[in-house]
Amino acid sequence: MWRCRDVPFQAFTTHWCKAGWWKGKRNYRVGADCVPWMDYLQTFPSWWLPGIRGKKRSVMIADAVPPFYVYYMLRGLGAPRGARVLDLYAGIGGWGLGYALYTDRDFYYEAVEFDRERCKALELSLKLLRNYHYVDVDYRVVCVDARVYEPSTSFDIVFGSPPCEDVSALRRLYGHLPPKGTYVLTERYIEIVDAVKPRLAMYENVPDGGLEEMLGRAGFMVELHDMSNILPQTRRRLIAYRMGLYNWLNGGGLK
Repeated sequence: MWRCRDVPFQAFTTHWCKAGWWKGKRNYRVGADCVPWMDYLQTFPSWWLPGIRGKKRSVMIADAVPPFYVYYMLRGLGAPRGARVLDLYAGIGGWGLGYALYTDRDFYYEAVEFDRERCKALELSLKLLRNYHYVDVDYRVVCVDARVYEPSTSFDIVFGSPPCEDVSALRRLYGHLPPKGTYVLTERYIEIVDAVKPRLAMYENVPDGGLEEMLGRAGFMVELHDMSNILPQTRRRLIAYRMGLYNWLNGGGLK
């Protein structure tokens, strides 16, 4: 089995072709003894989630926001680099890994996640990130319910992807009335954003009218994104973002 050694993590220079083949671009360096680091499922590197394999790994990755898509969105918004980043409902760190792809400066990353198994997996993945990334990533994984979490410091960027089970199409298909858990966690996300006052706040979930209305009232721009353009699957998501005055004056906005 080939193993990657000294792969430069910094260059976002490859993306997934819908036919299932790799399309290489300039500056993408892969050694003779190394396989491409992007995972075939959701644009995660193969070394992410060490020790987790099979169906469990697939489920964890499928629940996460794809890091390469995060890169695209941050680039379009002109997000600040070298920022202090807070990731609520972090899961396995799709937002954080996407920001690592985007930035070219050292940054601080604080991840809040309730599930202990995902916390442990994220901690191990972030330790490995230091072997592949060319900037220093200082991080803290807080394994606690976001409803009782209090920010430890100020943050420039706040990400959030609350669990979507309560508003998923699958729950509706089986005829169950969705409980309000996703809405409660989204309200908590908005409360923290209002308290922290970041330069950029971004949110991701499944499309849902109630979530769109809630985020719109809180001043978020709400869009529906089809991620199928860069993922080998059909995947539509609700993306919301709110930017500070600094970003708007400097031409921020999805392009």
